[in-house]
Amino acid sequence: MQYIYDMENVQESKEKGKARMDAYKEAMEAKKAEKEQEEGEQS
Repeated sequence: MQYIYDMENVQESKEKGKARMDAYKEAMEAKKAEKEQEEGEQS
């Protein structure tokens, strides 16, 4: 039984890690878009 429980934990942490990576990528893209917008206003 312990093995099955551990596998569920691994799957859960993988999904959490993926969600964190997606959030991080979104944040980076938003920052990049902001920066490009600022540079566009300056030129």
